[in-house]
Amino acid sequence: MPSDPPMPPPRKQKITRLSSWNSLGELSREDYRRGYLLGATVLIDHLVNNEEVLEPWTEFSLIYPIMYLHRHCVEISIKDVVSLARSFTGGGKSKPKRLGHSLDDLWNELLGYVDMLQGPDEASKLNSECGAFVGKLHALDPTGDRFRYPLSTAGDAQFQLNIETDILETRRNAFRLCDALSELDSAFHKLIDPGDPDASSRIYFY
Repeated sequence: MPSDPPMPPPRKQKITRLSSWNSLGELSREDYRRGYLLGATVLIDHLVNNEEVLEPWTEFSLIYPIMYLHRHCVEISIKDVVSLARSFTGGGKSKPKRLGHSLDDLWNELLGYVDMLQGPDEASKLNSECGAFVGKLHALDPTGDRFRYPLSTAGDAQFQLNIETDILETRRNAFRLCDALSELDSAFHKLIDPGDPDASSRIYFY
C-alpha cells in the first residue's frame, strides 16, 4: 500500500500570491495534472490536522471540492494517455471524437490501448490494481458535474442521499492511480514513437 505523499518543508514566509505557467508543454502537463491532486491534499490536511472544532456544515461542504479535485485529476490523467495513444495509432488524425467525462468509457478505452500496445496481461494488471477506484469515482459522479454543481440540468439535487467516503483512502488510491498513469504515459511515448519522446507538439483533445 503506497504511503501518503510527502509534503514540502514549510516556508518561512506565507504564500499570498501564485502564478501560472504554460500548460501546453509536455514537461508541465504532469505538474498541471498533479496540481488538482495537491489541492485536494491541502484541503484534507486542513481537516485532519486542524485542532479547532469545525462546524458540521464546514465538513459537509468540503467533501465536494475534495472529491472534485481527485476526480478531475483522474479524468485528465486518463485523457492524456488515451489522447496520446489515439494520436499515434490513427485515432486522432482528423476531427477526433471528444473524450467526454465518463470515467467508465475513458477507462475502457485506456485498457484497450494497454492491451494493444503492452498486451492483455498488463491491461488486466492495471485494471486489477486501479479499476475498482475508477469505478467508484464513476459511480459517484458519472457525468463529471455532480461535485461541481448542486443541481442537475433538470433542477434536481445532484445527490438525493448523503454520501460518505474515506478521504485518506481516496487520496492514497488517487496517487497510486496517477503514478501508474504517469508511468504508462512515459512507456507509451517510448514504445510508440522513440524519436519523439516528449511529444510536446501533439494536440490532445479533451
